[in-house]
Amino acid sequence: MRPRRRTSNIRLVLYLLILVLIVGYLVNRRRGATSNDVTDDLTYEEDLGTYAQTPATREGEKAFVVASQEKDDVAWLYDYFHDWTKYRYVVDNPKAQLRVPFNKGRESMVYLTFIIDNYENLPDYTLFLHPTRYQWHNDDPDYDGLMVLRNFQLPNLEQEGYVNLRCAWQLGCPNEIKPYEKDPRENQQQGHAGNSYYHAFKEIFGEEREVPHEKGIRAIERVAGEDAIARLD
Repeated sequence: MRPRRRTSNIRLVLYLLILVLIVGYLVNRRRGATSNDVTDDLTYEEDLGTYAQTPATREGEKAFVVASQEKDDVAWLYDYFHDWTKYRYVVDNPKAQLRVPFNKGRESMVYLTFIIDNYENLPDYTLFLHPTRYQWHNDDPDYDGLMVLRNFQLPNLEQEGYVNLRCAWQLGCPNEIKPYEKDPRENQQQGHAGNSYYHAFKEIFGEEREVPHEKGIRAIERVAGEDAIARLD
């Protein structure tokens, strides 16, 4: 019986040793992962503080124009972009410091209100934004607007004058408005405004100007330089 009992004891010790090794491996792995996460977070936060932008070739005011509701959390813009001026419009609060004449037209009312009210003193660089950090239209694997903003290149804006933060055409709205076609979905609550676009175009540009047969642009957020906005006059 002794050899059998000794064999059982040896097996028990081996099992315990294997168990200790497994637990030790998992604990060390967890500590390493936590350490790496902390390091990554620190690096990430440091990067976000300065973000990976190429500096503009000239000094000037940089501004976020944010179309928001009272419930929206815009703290991330203040936390990570200290050198950008923030113009937060709250469309559903008539007592907000920055508000719109009417809560219509979604974010376009905010953007136009800002341009009209500040036309004589526009920032050098204006970024028109939705309020929340994570949006389906952000060009980032995690739909993280923070990464989109930190990778934005101001020299490109200086060169182009007006750019879109979204580079991908997928899930956007190319050729969305077709003024000469009757839209069978016109009674739905969607942004198919071909008929309205036709009349608005004629009112703004005159009867002599031909209305485009198709009109579309990538969704959603825009960036414009002062000169590009001034050309709207």
